[in-house]
Amino acid sequence: MAVGLAAKGIAVLRYDKVTYEHTFKVASDPKFTLKKETADDAISAVKLLKQTPKIDARHIFVAGHSQGGFAMPLIIDADQAQDIAGAILLAGPSFSMADSIIDQQRELIERVKRLGQDTAPYEQQAAGWISLAKLMNDPQYTVDHLPENFPLPAYWYFEQKGYSPIDLAQKQHTPMLILQGENDWQVTMKQFNQWKSALQNRNDVEFKSYPKMNHILADYDGISTGAEYGNPSNVSSELITDIAAWIQKRK
Repeated sequence: MAVGLAAKGIAVLRYDKVTYEHTFKVASDPKFTLKKETADDAISAVKLLKQTPKIDARHIFVAGHSQGGFAMPLIIDADQAQDIAGAILLAGPSFSMADSIIDQQRELIERVKRLGQDTAPYEQQAAGWISLAKLMNDPQYTVDHLPENFPLPAYWYFEQKGYSPIDLAQKQHTPMLILQGENDWQVTMKQFNQWKSALQNRNDVEFKSYPKMNHILADYDGISTGAEYGNPSNVSSELITDIAAWIQKRK
């Protein structure tokens, strides 16, 4: 994506997530949050670009994929200086984290059935994830009362309990481009359609979906289940063209 946008005259700054670059520091923080993982560094990147020669500081756009799209309203909310000219959500969930997990697992089983494959191992995996998601939705559990023996970083999951990306986005005014692959099992078209429904009254938000595009933003002719992710592929050229066009018309 960076190469594609650069070829169209759009400078790109990309960086490793803090959870990749500083794994041990993150693991030692008992109150690590989605904001710390995603929003804080995005705002730091915007500030860095603003000070970088040859960058048009009035036209800095932030793109977030998957969890990055899910957290985009948090990023916009953290942009107190209003330095972000626009936001691009790529396969960003609109459901809560727990409901996204449930939707994802059910979609995967349905796709495996359509392929005529044995669903038993997928159903076993789904049962585990769905049981965790139900714990996340259980009103008795909060950051102050975490479930015992939760196998994931409990604070990170439960501090998001009150976070609804669409509710926050409805109150915001930063232009948004929301793009979604129709062949995506990890973030389904149900979530994309919820973005469209929730933000239909905002005239500064645009939407587009792509029939063959999977979760890693590549066109795939088969039914995506993630098994194809290891195959060599490129980000959809149509997606890059659409992002570039959306950015250029805001300059």
